[in-house]
Amino acid sequence: MTLQQEITLAAKEAFEEGYKKASEEAEKKVQQAAEKEKQENARRMKAKNISDDIIAECTGLSLQKIQEL
Repeated sequence: MTLQQEITLAAKEAFEEGYKKASEEAEKKVQQAAEKEKQENARRMKAKNISDDIIAECTGLSLQKIQEL
């Protein structure tokens, strides 16, 4: 393998690693935003005196999490 090929391969591997890391970080941020939105929806539903069971069913949050809000 020539030096140029080694450099190209190293650059490709570095790019793929960076892309993977960035994708994982983006996915984590999306999940956090979705969780925050669920919690905000649950708070609004609680303010309207909707039962915790229905809130859990609609939001996918656990009863414990809803009661903590």
